[in-house]
Amino acid sequence: MLVELNIKNFTIIKNLNISFKEGLNLLTGETGAGKSIIVDALSMLITTRASAEFISSGAQEAHIEAVFTVFNNIDLPLLNELSINYEDTLILRRVISSQGRSRAYINDTSVSIQTLIKVGSQFIVIHGQHDFQSLLKREVHLEILDRFSQLQGECKLLRELYEKSKRLRSEYDEILNNIRERAKREEFLLYQINEIDEARLKVGEMEELTEEFNMLSNISRLRDLSEDAYYQLYSADNSATERLKKAHNSILSLLDVDKGLSEAGEALKTAIAYVDDCASIIRAKKDSYEANPNRLEMIADRLDLIKRLSKKYGDTIQEILNYRKVIEGELQNLIDSKDRQREIEEELFLTEKGLKIQADKISHLRKLEAKKLQEKISQELTGLGFKEALFEINIQPKAEITSTGLDEVEFLFSANPGEPIKPLIKVASGGELSRIMLALRSVSFDSLDKGKETLIFDEVDAGIGGQTALQVGKRLKGISRQYQTLCITHLPQIASLADNHLMIEKITSDESVEITVRELNQNDRKMEIARMLSGTITVSSLKHAEELIKEAPCQSSLC
Repeated sequence: MLVELNIKNFTIIKNLNISFKEGLNLLTGETGAGKSIIVDALSMLITTRASAEFISSGAQEAHIEAVFTVFNNIDLPLLNELSINYEDTLILRRVISSQGRSRAYINDTSVSIQTLIKVGSQFIVIHGQHDFQSLLKREVHLEILDRFSQLQGECKLLRELYEKSKRLRSEYDEILNNIRERAKREEFLLYQINEIDEARLKVGEMEELTEEFNMLSNISRLRDLSEDAYYQLYSADNSATERLKKAHNSILSLLDVDKGLSEAGEALKTAIAYVDDCASIIRAKKDSYEANPNRLEMIADRLDLIKRLSKKYGDTIQEILNYRKVIEGELQNLIDSKDRQREIEEELFLTEKGLKIQADKISHLRKLEAKKLQEKISQELTGLGFKEALFEINIQPKAEITSTGLDEVEFLFSANPGEPIKPLIKVASGGELSRIMLALRSVSFDSLDKGKETLIFDEVDAGIGGQTALQVGKRLKGISRQYQTLCITHLPQIASLADNHLMIEKITSDESVEITVRELNQNDRKMEIARMLSGTITVSSLKHAEELIKEAPCQSSLC
């Protein structure tokens, strides 16, 4: 519940403090006194619109601060997430700078404008001319019917099924659209995998084959060189082995005279053994050097195959094998996508079936509840001065199911007998729309804004008077039993029903304009209502005002 509103440097308001109470809070005053500016200030807490034009001349900032009493049954998860303690009081504040930028605070904690709006919208609902115009939109008609019918839960399930169906259909269509490309890609990947597999590549194979190829390509030269080496080491006259043995024999003879050469003798003996071993190795090797043109050709073909594969898939055998793993994974994904296609087909079928069942269910409930809402609104409109008005809720099927179901809902209206019933957009005036909105509020306030604390009506009495004005007041009074209600009014019949009567006055001097708000006592109320009745306070208007106040609250079931 809104208990206090503080406004500073907002348009022509320099500094204003207003206290509100439970029930019906009515704001009255002369035309141009600044009543609507107060509603504009409150709207700054639930809308993004703000500019430097809202700041009073000569000021740097405008401040709007609203203090709310928070009841125990209200849960504000957004504030819980931000660790803002609200207990039984919540203070929403917005500061508009001369640069047009805004700062927002909740209980003196800085928050984003979006957070302020989300929280503020849980406490304030403003109905002005713009909101009445929203009644001309058919999507609003559907929303009103669903809220009256308490179908929010069913509609949420419908939206979830619709979004799931939409997502699955998109995925399924994408799979179908890509099926030809997928088949081509799958065939290509299979070809590459088979080509690599058929090669039976082994890591290190390229180096081994290259070495063997080089050897077979030079077999004659290898044989000649190895035979010459063996000849020089072992088989030639005066070979290296023979000369080393002669040298060793000479050293053995020297040892008889000089024992100091024993170490040299041992080394030479070892050298002879090494040379013998080397000669044996060379002999075995030279005997193995045989021409093998078939093997050479086979190796050449193998190396050529590996080189061709390396140009396609990687510089080395390891890279080729790594590439094979990658495309094997891609191929598996393509194969899996076939399975996914079958899964989606089944899931999509079940989802669309469930969507159709849910849409049919909601459509049936809407048609049942539309009759109830239509009857209630017609009764309310009769009480609001539309003695012979017609109001109907027209439900037509859509070509296909959407996120809101199968139904197009539109309110039809005829204000006068003999006039054909037509869509609201074609027949209803601003004043008629305001009363239709009030009728909707009167019959469905429990479902339209569940959790909202304060309802604000601006210009709801436009273009009415007399008994109709009294009926409008009764509806406002009835709504105020459920919600704290604020209403700007020019009609004494409505003002007489106030639980809290606030008078707005504009005091103009040569140098400044000041707006004041005064809570009226019983005598002041009589004076103000008398002024509203006749424009001036007379004995007759005072008597009439006293009668209006005495008759309020009325005995209507709405009061």
